This record gives sequence, C-alpha cells and structure tokens, in this order.
Amino acid sequence: MTDPASQITAEFLDLSGDSLLLLECPPGPWIPRFGGKFKHVRVQNSWVGAHLENRVDALAKHPDTVECRLADLPRPEAEEPAYDVVLYRLQKEGVKNQAALHSAFSRLRENGKLYVAGRNDEGIKSLLEKSEAVFGNAQTIRIKSSSRILLFVKTTSVALAPDTSEYFDTRTHVVETSAIGSFSYRTRPGLFAYRATDPATNLLLEHIPDCRGKKVVDLACGAGLLGLAAFRAGAVWVGAIDALFPAVEMTRANFREQGVQGEVVCADLSNHGFSNCNLLLTNPPFHSGKRTDYGLPEKTLAAAARALGPEGEAWVVANQFLPYARLAKGYFQECERVAKQVGFELYRLRYPLGVAAEGIDALQNK
Repeated sequence: MTDPASQITAEFLDLSGDSLLLLECPPGPWIPRFGGKFKHVRVQNSWVGAHLENRVDALAKHPDTVECRLADLPRPEAEEPAYDVVLYRLQKEGVKNQAALHSAFSRLRENGKLYVAGRNDEGIKSLLEKSEAVFGNAQTIRIKSSSRILLFVKTTSVALAPDTSEYFDTRTHVVETSAIGSFSYRTRPGLFAYRATDPATNLLLEHIPDCRGKKVVDLACGAGLLGLAAFRAGAVWVGAIDALFPAVEMTRANFREQGVQGEVVCADLSNHGFSNCNLLLTNPPFHSGKRTDYGLPEKTLAAAARALGPEGEAWVVANQFLPYARLAKGYFQECERVAKQVGFELYRLRYPLGVAAEGIDALQNK
C-alpha cells in the first residue's frame, strides 16, 4: 500500500534544479517523480529494505542522475555538497526529526528549500510548531489524506539554533547479570530501548546459554548487547544483523571497543547471509512503524533457522501475545519455554528444519 504522505508529495510538488537530497526516501513515488528533474539526486536511507528498493528503482529509471546511499542522517558538521532542495519523509522518532531539521539546514544552499512530508499521527503538526528556531520560517503548503507537507526556506537572516536533540550522542548503560557478571555497552537515540535496557533482553541475559567455543548470531542486534553478552559467555565468533544502519554502526563500535571477533551486517531478515552457526540469540522486533506486524514472528523464525546448522539452537524472547510457540513447529524440531515473566516468554528452539530460499522470499512478501 502506498504511503499517503509520500503520494501527495509526488502529486503536489513540482520540483527541479541542480541538486536534490531525498532523506529517508520511501520506496515508490519519489524517485520516478523527481529523479529526472535534477542534474544530481542523492537518495539516503537508514533502513536497508528501503535502500535496496530505491536502488532498483534508480538503476531502472534514472541511472545517470540518481545515487543511493545506505546511511544515517548527514551530521550537520560534515563537509558534504550543498543542495537546492531537501525532501524528508518524517520518521516515528521525534528526536530524529528534530535532528533532521538541523541536518537539512546545513546541507542547503542559501535560499534552498526543505520539504517535510508526514502523517498527522506521526507528529508533523508538532514539528511545525518546534521548527521556528531552526529556520525562522515554516508553513504548511498541503493537507490531504490526514497528511501534510511543510516548507522551510534557508535564509541568512536566521541564526541556526543549537541542536538539542542529542540524536548523534551516545550514552553508556551498565548491565548487571547473575550469569556473566556486569558489563557496559554504548547506545544512542533512534535505537531500540536506548533509554534503558529492555526488560525482555534482561530476561534472556539472565538465562543466557553456554556460548563457549560457539559461533553465535545476534539477530535484530540493535546496539549489539546480546552479541556482547555471547562474547563474554565464551563465544569464539559473533555475527550480528540489523536492518537499521545506525544500529549496525553502533554494534560495530561496541564490538571493536570490546574486542569481539565476528561480523556485523546491515540486512533484512530474509537476506542476512549467515549459516551453519551454533547458536542464535534474539529479542526480535514486532512493529512496522507504530503498528504491530503479526508477520514478523514467522519471518524471524525463518531467518533463525536459516542461520543455524543442523544441531543449532535459537533462544528467542518475545511478547506473550505473539504466537512463537505455535509457529516454531514449522521451523524447529523442538520448542521449550525456558522462562516467563510478566509480558514476556523465553523459548529455546532446537534442531532447525531448514527453510528453502524460495520459502523465505515468500514470507518476505506476505
């Protein structure tokens, strides 16, 4: 289903010029609509799924003018090209949206324009109210389908206010466990449970299996906490997977600082590339945007089975209302509930049945 905020942007805006930056560009209407109207277009996404879809579109429709990058927001202090226009698709994290205004301001030429598209339930009206300090001007230029387009213009009369979002700042948490002692890790805004360690993750940490001499995968790694724990528990190699590029960057930093041997990849659940591992640990996502995605448990189980060898185990902690125990029968020979606390259950899944590549592709398209 096409995102209404993206669709009205493609229908209403008539943009052209020398250079365009599409930040968090949604797959679908923007590249076909704007890709041929500028001499140079950069498409920048932090989610790998959107990046891969956009790259296919760019190569098919505008291979000479459009480049696609898997990356976080440009840092305001970074030395990068200036753009005539920046078009940003509002995200669910308010802290990221605030940072995006500063990032866009620093990327624009004088009198350059920033357009922001988003739905009302994503907080676009409140962003308009908070943006005066950044651009000194802001207006709503289109309202339709419970969505809005905002316009900001960069002028010399505006002194950029400090970015107080702390979006790019890391923070350190200390984890206390009875199984492997205490250790620290770094995380940052925009990542899962960045304010405090998630209670479901804590449940898995308290029951972490023996990792000695094993190859372990941290699936949907976030900041890499479970991978760090596996390393402390004796893993000889740790692979980590996340679909969000800032999470992959943070995990790589944590692994590097703590001497973890392994590999960290930015990939979706169907395309992680790991196989024949001994053990997999995960506190998997269950949201797409702000909505519960009931297809994610099966995709998680398929990805876990694909990453493991015949004798492998997956330890999955999940919300109780998700049907992991029932679905696991299609991917593993054994499913045991190891622990339970209010709201969460921890499962030990053994002996993956194996999933054909075409089966995983079918799950991805559900």
